[in-house]
Amino acid sequence: MPAGTSKLLACAGLSVALLFRERARRVLLCWLEDGMRELAWRRLPRKIIFIRHGEAQHNLEGCAILQEDNPNRKPDNLSELTPRGREQARAAGHRLRRLLGGGGTVSAVVSPFERTQQTLYALQQNLGDVRVRRVHVDPRVREQEFGNFQVAEDMPRHKQTAEEVGRFYYRRPTGESGADVYDRAASFWDSLLGGSFDVQDLFRRRRAGPDDALLVVTHGLTMRLLLMRYFNWSPQTFDAVYNPGNCDFWVLVKDEARRAYRLEPADCSPPCTPWATRQVRVVRHAGAGLEAQDYTLVDYLALPQPRTSHLEPALQSLVPGHGHHLNPSRLASPEEREAFIKEQLAKVEPIEGKVHSIDWWCGKISEEGVGLRMDKSLPMRRTVSARRERAARCEGW
Repeated sequence: MPAGTSKLLACAGLSVALLFRERARRVLLCWLEDGMRELAWRRLPRKIIFIRHGEAQHNLEGCAILQEDNPNRKPDNLSELTPRGREQARAAGHRLRRLLGGGGTVSAVVSPFERTQQTLYALQQNLGDVRVRRVHVDPRVREQEFGNFQVAEDMPRHKQTAEEVGRFYYRRPTGESGADVYDRAASFWDSLLGGSFDVQDLFRRRRAGPDDALLVVTHGLTMRLLLMRYFNWSPQTFDAVYNPGNCDFWVLVKDEARRAYRLEPADCSPPCTPWATRQVRVVRHAGAGLEAQDYTLVDYLALPQPRTSHLEPALQSLVPGHGHHLNPSRLASPEEREAFIKEQLAKVEPIEGKVHSIDWWCGKISEEGVGLRMDKSLPMRRTVSARRERAARCEGW
């Protein structure tokens, strides 16, 4: 064999060996990374329970206690539970104890606001054998800052402007927008999924097993934004979701197959998906033209994501007209709120026959904008998790 040929074969063999070595290194790194993530996943609590505080002083008389000209005013962070709020918290403790099977170990994260701390103390009175292992006060799950004390005559203007701008985007003077609170919610999830809320715990020895639950005692708007971050809701979906009632809770449970948390309506209080409605216009063919009619889509979160891409399921969940009173959060008990939601679902009038489209924005964006959003020839944008991307790379190797 000529010397040149043997050198060429040797180089080819070396190249193949180096290629396999690099692929083996990548597969090993992928395996190690996935193993570390699996270990981190196993350390996370089996359930995450988000609970809103009980009725507080600011929930009465149109937030009068927060108003600037009130001689007995209090800042929002010092608004305390009412006697009814304390009873709501104790009742929530009973429900949580049943949910956890009468025992087990939980950790708690609580907003620094007085009403949330009092809620945690009151519900612990009825947890029975459920042991609260640790309590962490976290300012990231506090209420949205509305701008210190409120000026009564400014409130209607703020409400009107928020409806025009969108509750997610509107910021009161010296206060926060929903988008600001969303950033806090994102940081909270980073800490939770990273395994530690306390920076001093970073290098400490971890517990061997997970808690049965993490209890997050927080505020209604903050709960919506926490779920918005985890489930990738759009700002429009956030706007559609109502606050939970006082001491209602939403429960996420581990889905081991997907290595992710899922919302478990049966464990929530009341036992249903967070209540959400969205005003839409249904566009039908009328002679040679089109005709739009106002409808309200109820149980909006029941639609698969992306929700505006699912015409047929949406047409089965419509109530004629706009302007309905569909907010159950101010009713007295979880049982009343559950009954109210069932009552609204019973009013649904599914649309039969051919429909041209649904205008999900009710004229707030142009026809050209709607056309771009609803263009079925464009590829559907999907968020691919980092885990799936890694899995795809590993399969390609």
